[in-house]
Amino acid sequence: MTLRIKRVSARMRVPMLAIYMTVLAVSRVAGQEVNDCVFIHHSSGLGWLENGLDAGLSGKAYIDERNDIYYGTAISPDPGRPASLGGVPGDATDMQHWVRWFNDYIEGARTHGCTDGFNRIILFKSCFPLSNIGSDGTEPGDPFSGSLTTTNYKAIYRHPDGPGNVYSYGGYDYQPLEDVFAANPDILFIPVTAPPLVPDETNEANARRARWFNNWLKNEWLASYHAKNPGLDNVAVLDWFGFLAYPDDHITKSNRLTDEYRTSASDSHPNAVSCEASTVEFITKPGNFLDSAWTAFSTNSVRVQTSFFLQSGYDPDTGKLSTGLRDAGLVPLQSPYPEDPRTVKAVPAGVVDWVLAEIRSTADGPAVDQVSVFLNEDGELVSDLGTTPKFAMDAPDGDYYLVIRHRNHLPVMSRDKIHLVKGNSTLYPFADDPTRYTGENAATELETGVWGLWAGDINRDGQVTTMDYTAWYNSARLGESGYLATDVNQDGQVTTEDYTLWYNNARLGAASRVP
Repeated sequence: MTLRIKRVSARMRVPMLAIYMTVLAVSRVAGQEVNDCVFIHHSSGLGWLENGLDAGLSGKAYIDERNDIYYGTAISPDPGRPASLGGVPGDATDMQHWVRWFNDYIEGARTHGCTDGFNRIILFKSCFPLSNIGSDGTEPGDPFSGSLTTTNYKAIYRHPDGPGNVYSYGGYDYQPLEDVFAANPDILFIPVTAPPLVPDETNEANARRARWFNNWLKNEWLASYHAKNPGLDNVAVLDWFGFLAYPDDHITKSNRLTDEYRTSASDSHPNAVSCEASTVEFITKPGNFLDSAWTAFSTNSVRVQTSFFLQSGYDPDTGKLSTGLRDAGLVPLQSPYPEDPRTVKAVPAGVVDWVLAEIRSTADGPAVDQVSVFLNEDGELVSDLGTTPKFAMDAPDGDYYLVIRHRNHLPVMSRDKIHLVKGNSTLYPFADDPTRYTGENAATELETGVWGLWAGDINRDGQVTTMDYTAWYNSARLGESGYLATDVNQDGQVTTEDYTLWYNNARLGAASRVP
């Protein structure tokens, strides 16, 4: 095989996503956010899945489907690309295969196992024989070679001549992984380092090279990637080797699989104990690796931080909103807004209701993005995970008007544009100042110095009118109850109390000022 290095042209095809590792995905399909997970792995990965990893991943609120690419998985190459791994690329997970995975099978990996959406998180892993690194090798290295050298391994992730350069193999151009990752900012890529071997299957020098490469990958290379791609947190290295191996300074078994975690003296498959411990360490303990990586990655979209109150359910004695609908199990798992009908696995504690957030570039222009989020009892909008008072919206850094919509309250819009960025955006508090809203009387005073959205817009037409009364009357006459827009005061019942709230606001001519 002849390896040729050349500079990529500006018009070269950029792959969108390729590899099969674990892919945890989030995508917008018909406005709904879908989270899928696929793992590219072989036997040691299967053992981990069977001993905690599958349950850990499936239990994440941000994961919907969890899929695998394993021995025997057949995937066709992308149009115009060669079948460089044959018709069954699932059989190929050695280090030299990853460049071909990412360049030749991206689209197939992107959709594999997904009933809808696309894979937005990818974990990929080679097996323990790849930790028996026989030499350092020589630069520039060969990312297609099966020779186990640190130089060859480094060439897989970065081109020796820097970003924008490509390798030539079999008549086709191949980008190093870091360029593929950078070209796919909507995907979280998670390389999982290959497990260590038992002492009988390697030697001290080869095991130390494995440690050296993994440290280079998670420290030097990852730092370099972030420096080249500021604000792009779409790569996280899971160092499974480092967790399973004896430390580098161990007297007799440095960088080899620990006795506690080995299956036998001659079998380097991590045992059930090691897999269970790994699941806790990387997946389930507070502040774990995966949650931290997902949080950092999800901030790639602009972050919105705002607060406001609804007129319904506000208690001036506590300064909080009622969580009665959630506590009664009435807040649905699926958002009621067709603009973004996303679904969650559970409604978090402290949630009041679903709200639809919208950003616009101009006051009367179309929505740039619309996202269903939760309103909590403190008047904060939080992501559908319900954990932090910030949420992501798909838009580039810039200045936007913020619109808030609720299923039976009048929508409001910020008076001024808000500067939104990928990191932490400035809080825009609607609740404490009526001039923060677009238009006169856009909000109602709930108590001195506290403002909230007008209730009673049952049909969501931007006005509180007799049309809303008719909807309420028909619902009340039938004795309806539950999660209904006609339940204006949000107590789970359709009664005269809802009529009173509607009547008072209609009499005052309450109407939205959102263009």
